[in-house]
Amino acid sequence: MPKMFDCLVSYYSVNAHRDGMPLQYLCYRVLSGPGPIAAGGVAVITLLGAKNPADGNLYHSLHAVQVGGPRAALAAALKYLDIVHRKDDLARVRSKIRCMPCLEPRAGASDFSQELSTLTSPDAERDVPTDDRITVRPSSPSRRRRNRH
Repeated sequence: MPKMFDCLVSYYSVNAHRDGMPLQYLCYRVLSGPGPIAAGGVAVITLLGAKNPADGNLYHSLHAVQVGGPRAALAAALKYLDIVHRKDDLARVRSKIRCMPCLEPRAGASDFSQELSTLTSPDAERDVPTDDRITVRPSSPSRRRRNRH
């Protein structure tokens, strides 16, 4: 069964303001999964937050590998981040790498939209506060959508 991997990575300057805030701080989420090639994998780096006066570019970065699967793609993405921030002389911390099995689409389904039906179970509806104005319903292509204000 295919697997997906993810972790959080933060880079920060050792020097800080008097209040303890680092001069530079960047936090990324790296997520990898299977790719279009059976032995390959794809990883995406998403910048979650930054305090970096030298760089105003918030970006996503995509890495693909042809062998080694999602684990190799994750390793390539982490190596890329280390190379990018090596010149900045930043310390790095990383969360544990989590591994999750991929959900397989149900027979006859063209996408994962049928999985949304689990959100409308009685348990899920019971857990949503009644004063919320959000309604979760499975949609069909023929149903007209209405905005609630």
